Amino acid sequence: MKHLIVLSVAYLAFLFYVIGLSDIETIVYLMFPYIIIFILPVLVIHVNYFINSNSRIWYSIEVDSIVAIYGQEKTIYDNTEIESIFIFATPNRLKDSATSSFPFEDYHYVNIKCKSGQIIILTSLHSYNLDKHIQKHFEAAIIRKIPRLFPLIAK
Repeated sequence: MKHLIVLSVAYLAFLFYVIGLSDIETIVYLMFPYIIIFILPVLVIHVNYFINSNSRIWYSIEVDSIVAIYGQEKTIYDNTEIESIFIFATPNRLKDSATSSFPFEDYHYVNIKCKSGQIIILTSLHSYNLDKHIQKHFEAAIIRKIPRLFPLIAK
């Protein structure tokens, strides 16, 4: 998200420098494609992650366990309770590629299926390197990486 903010400010400053303050209408027309290509997809992902993940529960990834905190209640999901882990991310993110063309390529989410049938959804809004933390702390679990061009949570 910080890359998008920096890029947006730089683009807007460039437009003001080239066009000047006198022609605001042209600046608005030039900002429209930028908003459609860069800002709108990120907003869609944020809304999707907020709606489809339980955002009222705080999760802490510990060594071989996940702690879910809801108010005063704590639930610990041990490594033995986890059946499978699915990491949904863009192909560039899954390949650890340093290049990305769009800001939404850094977004990803993890779908953790417990043996009890419960599904935990963690998003990159929880942690930027969520996929790396999961792979590091749950090496014994079955982890599947699923490439998605646009990483929306589908229910």
